[in-house]
Amino acid sequence: MIAAGSAEAALAFIEIGAVVLALAILSRFASRLGISAVPLYLLAGLALGDGGVAQLDVTEDFISLAAEIGVLLLLLALGLEYDQDELRHGLKTGTRPGLVDMLANALPGVAAGLLLGWSVLASILLGGVTWISSSGIVSKVLFDLDRLGNRETPSVLNVLVIEDLAMAVYLPIVAALVVGGSAEETTISVVVAVSAVVVILLLAMRYGDKLS
Repeated sequence: MIAAGSAEAALAFIEIGAVVLALAILSRFASRLGISAVPLYLLAGLALGDGGVAQLDVTEDFISLAAEIGVLLLLLALGLEYDQDELRHGLKTGTRPGLVDMLANALPGVAAGLLLGWSVLASILLGGVTWISSSGIVSKVLFDLDRLGNRETPSVLNVLVIEDLAMAVYLPIVAALVVGGSAEETTISVVVAVSAVVVILLLAMRYGDKLS
C-alpha cells in the first residue's frame, strides 16, 4: 500500500511538473510574441480538459486550489502597486466611467437574453456575465505586458474596483432570486455584503499605510 501510494504521488508530481513546464514555455512564447499568456493558458486547459487531446490524472481539487492561490497572490501584487491615495481618488473619479461601463456592457447582455427568448432572470444573469471583467485576468494581462506603471492603468483599476463593488450588491440579489429567497433574506444578504465592503474600504483608505 505504501509503495502504491508513493508511486501515485510520484506520478502526480511528474504530471504537475510537466504542466508547469508547459505553461512556462507558453509564457515565454507569448512574451516573444508581445502578447499576454492568458489565451495560451486557456487553450492549454481546453486541450487537457474533458474532451481534449489528453487527460490529466491530477486532481481537479489541487488545480482549483493552486489557481485560487495564484489569483490571490496576483491581486496582492497588483494591490501593492495601488496606494490608498490612488484608491480614494479612483473611487471619486471612477463612478461615471463605472456607470458607462455598466450601460455599455450589461444592457447588450440583457437584450441578447431577451431576444433569445430567455426569462428575465436568465437575461439579467447574462447581463452580469457580459458586464463584469475578471480582475485576475486583467491583472495578469497588465503584469504580462508590463503596464502596471502606465498612466492609463489607474483608470483600468478604477473600473475594476467599481465593478467589484457593484458585484457586492448584484450577486446577493441574483443568488436570492435564483434560489427563490424572500425579500427579507435578499435584503439581509445585500446589507451584510455592502457592510463588509464599506468596512474594508474605510480601513484601506484611512489606515492603509499603518496596516501596510
